[in-house]
Amino acid sequence: MNHKSDTNKLARYILVIAAVTVVLSLVWYFVDIVAYILVAAVIAVMSQPIADRLRRLRIRKFQLPTWAVALLTVLIDWGVIVLFFGLFIPLIAGKVSQLANIDLTMLVGSYEAELARLETAVRDYLSIESDWSLSSALVGELSTLVDWSQINNILSSTVSFVGSAVIALFSVTFITFYFLKEDGLFYRLV
Repeated sequence: MNHKSDTNKLARYILVIAAVTVVLSLVWYFVDIVAYILVAAVIAVMSQPIADRLRRLRIRKFQLPTWAVALLTVLIDWGVIVLFFGLFIPLIAGKVSQLANIDLTMLVGSYEAELARLETAVRDYLSIESDWSLSSALVGELSTLVDWSQINNILSSTVSFVGSAVIALFSVTFITFYFLKEDGLFYRLV
């Protein structure tokens, strides 16, 4: 009798391990979808006070239907996100533009006196030939920091990222709408 119960326990452990393995494999395979659902759940939980306020809103005997409450809440969420990026994107773009418009020759020229003294010290110490120039070497090295041949790779990566981001944003918005529309949907799924 003891042997049979040990066999049943072993079979149960094997089944549990197999089930956990299958579930983890499915989660790994559908990791993007799981991430979208989790992000949508977080956004829905954060937006729930807005949705609750809109549900309580009554004009005479008229009350907003649940789909309208969910839609307005998602639109408010998007409005907040657009405002946030609308404030910070111009600041970041301005700084990137400033960095892109730096004239390396003028930058090195502003330190010409210090570079001349350093160049003299380097020539005296290392006995370098007279046609070598520290400022020319510095401009050449700074120019190689920006590899213009990589622009094509950057652009293709950016287009790929934007495409993936649009799909992710649409998916998260769609799922968030249904989490807000069907109160408690995420908890029933889990």
